[in-house]
Parts: sequence; C-alpha cells; structure tokens
Amino acid sequence: MGAVVHLWDGAAFTTHIHTGDTTTLPYPHPLDDDPSGGRRGTAVFTRRGDHIGTGWLIAYRAAM
Repeated sequence: MGAVVHLWDGAAFTTHIHTGDTTTLPYPHPLDDDPSGGRRGTAVFTRRGDHIGTGWLIAYRAAM
C-alpha cells in the first residue's frame, strides 16, 4: 500500500500508484523511433523508503 511503480520500455514510461489491490501492470509500448532497443525495467518505491529496481537500475541497487 502506498507504493509508486514506474515501468519503462526504452524511452516510453508509465507511472502507477499502487492502491493495495492485486493487479497486473503492462509495460508501455516502445516508441517507434527509440534507439535504445526497447530495454525494459521496473522501479518500485514505497512510503517507508523501501525500493527495488530492475533493468539498468540493478547496478545502483547492487552498489548500496
């Protein structure tokens, strides 16, 4: 409850506010002219300051 979820596929991104209900969040459709090759990732931040990241954010998580 109280989490913010960011999803991205290359340069396309979406932000969702988690309400506590179980749900499935789809990745956004990649942009047609995106040079990044559609790399996907997720970042979740909670009200308590907890966080988890995937994709390129894994390097930052491992550095902590």
